[in-house]
Amino acid sequence: MPSYLDRKDFLDVYNMGSIIENVGRFMDFNYANYGDDANFLLNVLHRDVTRIQEHRRKGDGEEPYPMPEVLYVQLDNVGTNKSIMLLAYISWLVMSGAFKKVKVNFLIVGHTHENIDQMFSRFSVRLKRKLAMTLDEMMEIAKECFSDGIFTTAVGKVHGLKTWFGGRYENVCGISTQQTFKAYMNEDGEVVVQYKMYSTDKKWLPEEGLKVLNSMPENLPDFVKPKAFSKEGLAKLEDLVQGLRTILSTTFTPTHEAWWAELLRKQRKLTEEGIFEEPNVPFGLPSKLHARSNTPLVHALEAPLRLAEAQMPAAAEIPA
Repeated sequence: MPSYLDRKDFLDVYNMGSIIENVGRFMDFNYANYGDDANFLLNVLHRDVTRIQEHRRKGDGEEPYPMPEVLYVQLDNVGTNKSIMLLAYISWLVMSGAFKKVKVNFLIVGHTHENIDQMFSRFSVRLKRKLAMTLDEMMEIAKECFSDGIFTTAVGKVHGLKTWFGGRYENVCGISTQQTFKAYMNEDGEVVVQYKMYSTDKKWLPEEGLKVLNSMPENLPDFVKPKAFSKEGLAKLEDLVQGLRTILSTTFTPTHEAWWAELLRKQRKLTEEGIFEEPNVPFGLPSKLHARSNTPLVHALEAPLRLAEAQMPAAAEIPA
């Protein structure tokens, strides 16, 4: 990049990635109008829940797969991921009947490596070799990284789950050092949360559980008000586009021109009129778990295994 193009004036883009086992890879992108915070994490996690349920409903094209009764979530151990809001959300998933139990495991800081690290690494390497001048191009580069596919989403608007849960949850102290959490319904019909220092520990604490979410939120969550660029920030962004146009010449195509013109128009409207022209994506409530409909499907899926077990020789005949 030429020295007169200052990287701090580039258009900031956040990217949160998810891998859902047996479903696929996902990358959710958003501009700096919304923070890369706990609320955005919950929005992505909620989309992942609906992705799982949609995948299970489609099944094999003829029969739906049984809905999972337990949701397992693995997260990096960073401040935006570990919060009281996350505990309120997983409590809500159990309280709403979407799952019987939700278990969350955080990686130990500085001592762990997971499969999603490789996903980000391949994306990072590709970005060093190929220039992305629009968000559309950045998402296309992500798709080029994986021969078995990845789903990318440009997030225009974000739901305010933090405000939605506001006043309905209890503050919990001492969770920062814990690595494993679970939310479930106890014998009294209350949804509680327990934790452990490590996933290998046998005892969950506290024994009676913590009641994090007091009641179900009413209605549906509203959208977060996006942050607007300052007039100076917009001017710098326009200078950046002019710089790219000058440097790249014919490489800066009419498609790039149109994309940046539309982005600047929308951001200017937000700055000057407080109007953010992005579609209102509805907040989808997760489907409730219906255990009765699951049972025949589970038995059907297990039938070949049970048949094989029935034909196995007696234990005494199996060689050591």
